[in-house]
Amino acid sequence: GAAVRDIHRECGAVLERQFAIRPVLEKPEGSTVTLASEPAHRIRLTGKVDSGASSGTLVHNGWMATKCDIPVWSGEKEAASILVQAEVELR
Repeated sequence: GAAVRDIHRECGAVLERQFAIRPVLEKPEGSTVTLASEPAHRIRLTGKVDSGASSGTLVHNGWMATKCDIPVWSGEKEAASILVQAEVELR
């Protein structure tokens, strides 16, 4: 368990440093959200969705990256899409 906590802590630090992840809506879950006050791309409607709805209950705040600070690829073009190389054991 302790090893996993360290891994999660390190992963969280990387996400914070590279993407600065923050909630989409800074409201407590369960609060009322007025649909006209939020841009459509920031929310996903669930439940009884109809065109007459003007508000709903916040179920999840959502997450957004407030920055994207990843290094620029400087290697070979063909290698840019490799996530993990194939492993070959030599004998």
